[in-house]
This record gives sequence, structure tokens and C-alpha cells, in this order.
Amino acid sequence: MTDQTRLSTMDESAPAQDVPDPGIPWRLVIQTGLIGAAVAIYACLVGIVPVFHERPMVQGIISLGQTFMVLILFGTGYLAARGRTRGAPAIA
Repeated sequence: MTDQTRLSTMDESAPAQDVPDPGIPWRLVIQTGLIGAAVAIYACLVGIVPVFHERPMVQGIISLGQTFMVLILFGTGYLAARGRTRGAPAIA
């Protein structure tokens, strides 16, 4: 059996699966990102990040202020992903 025959046999035997495309809810994605950005900017303006930046989380690698910003980003990502996996929007 040649490669060409084997490829055509594989293509014909595999049934075509129609996967519904729910689409990307761009409004929810943008809204969640903007809320996360607003929380991060608020934490910087209020002074939480600069005050925590003085304390090291791991000496010479990452400070508590940087960790706080990363946690804000991960929290925003979690809220955005939670809405997609359960089928309901994470933020109304």
C-alpha cells in the first residue's frame, strides 16, 4: 500500500464531526480585562504595591508588591476562565 492510498483511506473512513462553535464573548473578555486593570491601577495608586514592594517574598527574586500584582492578574484570569468552563459569565 502506498502512502497516497493509505492517506486517502484514512480520510474517507474518519467521519466528519460538526463541532458547534460558541464563539468568543468579546464583550465579557474586554470587560473582565478592564476590571482587572482597574484593580491593579487602584492598588498602585492607593500605595499598596509600593509599600509591599519593600518587603521581599523571596530575597533578591520577587517582592511582596510584585507578588500582589501577579495575584491580581491570576485572579482576573481565573474569573475570565471560570465563566467559559461553566457556561455562565463570570462577571455580570
